Amino acid sequence: MDQISIYLQNLIRFKTIGNNKDEFIRCFDYISKVIDEDVHDWFYREYQSNGISSRVYSSRKYIQKDEKIFDIILYANIDVVDAKDEGFIPRLIDGRMYGRGAADMKFAVAAHLETLKNLEEKYLDKKIALLITTDEELGGINGVKHLVDNEGFRAKVIIGPNGMPSEDYWQLEIKNKGTIHTKLTAKGTPSHGSRKWEGDNALDRLIDMYKKLQREFDLGDADTWKSTLNLGKLNGGFATNAVADS
Repeated sequence: MDQISIYLQNLIRFKTIGNNKDEFIRCFDYISKVIDEDVHDWFYREYQSNGISSRVYSSRKYIQKDEKIFDIILYANIDVVDAKDEGFIPRLIDGRMYGRGAADMKFAVAAHLETLKNLEEKYLDKKIALLITTDEELGGINGVKHLVDNEGFRAKVIIGPNGMPSEDYWQLEIKNKGTIHTKLTAKGTPSHGSRKWEGDNALDRLIDMYKKLQREFDLGDADTWKSTLNLGKLNGGFATNAVADS
């Protein structure tokens, strides 16, 4: 197995989800260990925002003076969407790595580590940094946004491999879809499920509203940049035999 696959296997094993801070620390420590062993004279500085950690790795001289302006920043996040425990067991099948974060986006951390390991020492002394955050799946407010808006990080070029595997996966993109997280709450009147006419089902109201919103969007496609709508989570009711009041 090649070195980049070993890096990725090890990274997938860390259950870096939500508020699982101990796993984030262990994952960061693994990355730091690799850099300490394989990248000459690089170190890191850690940044915090509302309890969310980010680390920036670079040549020791830039870290010591808290440099914020770089020629190149290699970017990746190590937080992933939750999964069952088996999702964090890496599997190599027919040359493909499977596991939570294999595509989005721990493979980028592995690729960046391999890149830094193979750079000639004269390039490692240039203004290059590796920036790793832990809240991309939550919107990046306390990660990238904090580092850019509050800490002042800038670069001429930022390289952040990300996305889902497809035929055009390795094409360069110069745009990115943002996100607006919206929570809708509907109120109704409870009643027994067998006497629905006595109540007002809040879930019916919510579904009707969602159908109206759907008419303002379409599914989109891989070739067009446009806004799309997705219902990611739906909660309501207090019993299966009752009309939901919220």
